[in-house]
Amino acid sequence: MKKELTLESTDKKLDIDDESYYKSEFQKLTSEYKTLKLNYIKLKSRSNKFKGSIVYPFYKITSSIGKTKFGKILQRLIK
Repeated sequence: MKKELTLESTDKKLDIDDESYYKSEFQKLTSEYKTLKLNYIKLKSRSNKFKGSIVYPFYKITSSIGKTKFGKILQRLIK
């Protein structure tokens, strides 16, 4: 999702306070972006570890068996 940013040129000069405010906002947003990026990387690595483990193939097999008529009967017998 891309957002376009359009700026209009003005002859107004920024005050020193405005400049410091924008710098602090920029730093805050970049730090927030970095933390979100790190969280994304951590979640991605967790999902990849799960798919590489032995649990995932068994989950796929058992879930596909459970969708069949035989699997549903087997589930009822086991319960």
